[in-house]
Amino acid sequence: HIFSFYCLHWVVEQRQAMKNMFDMLKPGGEILVTFLASNPIYDVYERMAKSNKWCSYMTNLKRYISPYHHSENPETELEDILKKEESAEAVNPFIKKIPENEIGNYIEDYLNEVKNLESITIETGNNDNNNNEEKIHVPYKLFVAVASKPV
Repeated sequence: HIFSFYCLHWVVEQRQAMKNMFDMLKPGGEILVTFLASNPIYDVYERMAKSNKWCSYMTNLKRYISPYHHSENPETELEDILKKEESAEAVNPFIKKIPENEIGNYIEDYLNEVKNLESITIETGNNDNNNNEEKIHVPYKLFVAVASKPV
């Protein structure tokens, strides 16, 4: 059996990844994967990567965005990949590239971009310490797929 949780959205070459997993299976073996199809945070990455201020740090953007993010029908794309095989950093990866003296500015700009996304909701309330607290709700699409190799 092969399991993968919250990893495959980082893999650009989906067909090759699925083929490799399928090739490793013994007859009758199964694959269970869970990964992001899309996430509004990817839109934040794309917007900030266009900014003159952050673009030099946000290189290889495609590597950090699910290959299905802009797909109109990601389910069909994944299904097509699986059929070919005869089978049925809250991470911000760019923060490590930002100079230490700019991290505060980057986080501020990042949070402003997050708050500008229409699909994100922000709930303000009090926590146990009576401090105002913001909870940011980010909807995303998630793939959960099971595939098996014929016996």
